[in-house]
Amino acid sequence: MPKSEVRLTLHGGETLTIAGQDVPRVCESLLRLGAEPNAVVVAAVVLAESRQPSLLPLELTAAQSAVLRKAAAMPEAA
Repeated sequence: MPKSEVRLTLHGGETLTIAGQDVPRVCESLLRLGAEPNAVVVAAVVLAESRQPSLLPLELTAAQSAVLRKAAAMPEAA
């Protein structure tokens, strides 16, 4: 399980921080949104960043930011 937080720069300059314990939930939500454009790609980015953060800040596109916001707001799957 990922332990460190993930910080991503969303479109427009906002920074979104995902706590380490929330990374699996957000990734699962993104995979549940898999039919939406960019959802699977963003899940891979979140997972990769949780394992080894990149040296340079990652800035997501508007579409990637929208799907990440949606997934982060979703409740845990039952």
